[in-house]
Amino acid sequence: MSDSSRLLLWTAPGEQALARSLEALGIPLDIVHDADAATARLGEADGLVLSAAHLSSRLVDHIATDAKRLRWLHLTNAGYDNVLGSQLRNGLRITYTPGAGADTVAEHGVALMLALARRIPQSLDNQRVANWDYGVGASTASLQGRTALLLGFGHIGQALAKLLHAFGMRIVAANRSGIAHPLADLTVRFEEVETLLPASDFVVVAAPLTSQTANFLDAGRLSLFPRRAFLVNLSRGAIVDCVALAGRLAEGAIAGAALDVTDPEPLPAGHPLWAAPNLLITPHTAATGAAPSDCARLIAITTENARRFARGEPLLHVIDCSLRQAA
Repeated sequence: MSDSSRLLLWTAPGEQALARSLEALGIPLDIVHDADAATARLGEADGLVLSAAHLSSRLVDHIATDAKRLRWLHLTNAGYDNVLGSQLRNGLRITYTPGAGADTVAEHGVALMLALARRIPQSLDNQRVANWDYGVGASTASLQGRTALLLGFGHIGQALAKLLHAFGMRIVAANRSGIAHPLADLTVRFEEVETLLPASDFVVVAAPLTSQTANFLDAGRLSLFPRRAFLVNLSRGAIVDCVALAGRLAEGAIAGAALDVTDPEPLPAGHPLWAAPNLLITPHTAATGAAPSDCARLIAITTENARRFARGEPLLHVIDCSLRQAA
């Protein structure tokens, strides 16, 4: 290993497995748990490992002014759309962790789908006012035999498909290529989604936020949902027109929705989604409480990239800097 490379790891206090794995490489390593400590140590770091959620405009400014030695930035998560829009200096190599959290997010997706189909939020509302209402059962449904249209079929979409097969669901996958996938009963390109929305029971958003997917589920496409359909968003809030969705829910035009992400986020007081009926909101927690498989994937990819960085070898999963400049 090179003695000239020093890593700075920003992680939560209780998350020690990644730190131990990086320490085993023998690379000089500093570990911090908050923004102030991270900015204080930036000037000594050649490589920085952190979650994309920590890459604030303040930290970006400090990287520009204080981190003269910094040559590599690694994101411990799969989403990096906020990085594309940042003003990180040219020449900084940025990598990410594809598939990080995929199994955990898929579990959360199934939980939301079951909650919607079995009308769990309505039963909780009744419980709070001590109302035993047999009528809730009239609108409950089973997942078996239903069609799930998965918008995005990367790590999360595929992990979700594996779980939904156990419920006997039909899986329709939408991605950029439309190339058939063994986990899907049908695979189509994003451009073909309009023809499939009217036949879908669940529409699950699992695609990254890009120029192609931004506002993809706009008022026009939301109007194609059948009245029985449910929408679940596990990806990014800006893929769905949240105001239009609130309107469709208020009209009873779709059966319900569950959102782990919103646009804007956090959702401000007074936004129409807060008052929308048949809506379940979780505060961007789908990837929390990580499954062991997700933790192992994160540690393996991050550690391998740290090893490569210290040896001067090509890094894995490099973000295309031209996309960042275009953003």
